[in-house]
This record gives sequence, C-alpha cells and structure tokens, in this order.
Amino acid sequence: MTVSSSLDAPTFNLKIVERKTGIKAHTLRSWEDRYGLPTPIRTAGGHRRYTAHDVDVVRWLSARLREGVKISHAVKLWRKIEAAGEDPFKTQNLATDEHALTHEMETALDKLRDDWI
Repeated sequence: MTVSSSLDAPTFNLKIVERKTGIKAHTLRSWEDRYGLPTPIRTAGGHRRYTAHDVDVVRWLSARLREGVKISHAVKLWRKIEAAGEDPFKTQNLATDEHALTHEMETALDKLRDDWI
C-alpha cells in the first residue's frame, strides 16, 4: 500500500512488489539475501518495505533474466554500471556489457581448465 510518493520512502510491502513485478516473494527474498538487491527497508516488526526505486530495480533485473542473463551476472552488471557512475536504467549498451562480463568469466574458466590440465 502506498505511504508516500517519494522515490526514497518505503511504500510497498512484499506482496505488492510481487504483483507489480511478477517475481515471487521467495525469489525476491533470495535475491536480497544472496546478492543484496533489492534493498528494502525493514519496519520495527521486521517486515520489508520497498520503494518505487526498489520495484524498478527488480523490473530491471527481471528484464535481464528475460534476455537470458543469469541473476548473478545481472547483479554484477548493475553494480558495474553504478560503479562507473552511470544510471543502469539509462544504459543503452547492456548487451555489450553483458558480453564483456561473460567473456571475463569464460577467460577465468579457460585459465582454470588450463591450470588443471
């Protein structure tokens, strides 16, 4: 339920975010625990409260999943774009960034394979 219109104010409970994004509650909790995204605020009673920005982050991650990107790679991509001082919502070269990330991981795998052999 909406508490405020500010982007930074906690406005949505888990059930509302699930409805708005199509991502199941247990998946959202898992993403939060494993990857630190999204980052809901907790009430005094421990309930999650999501901002409109959190909902947008979940939608962004979900879009990457539909493109075939694994969630762990999508989170790394989000963090890489943010670390570069860019807005992930406005970044146009996601395919290039994902390709670069995949290439880095494949290179690491090749090195491991060569070391093992």
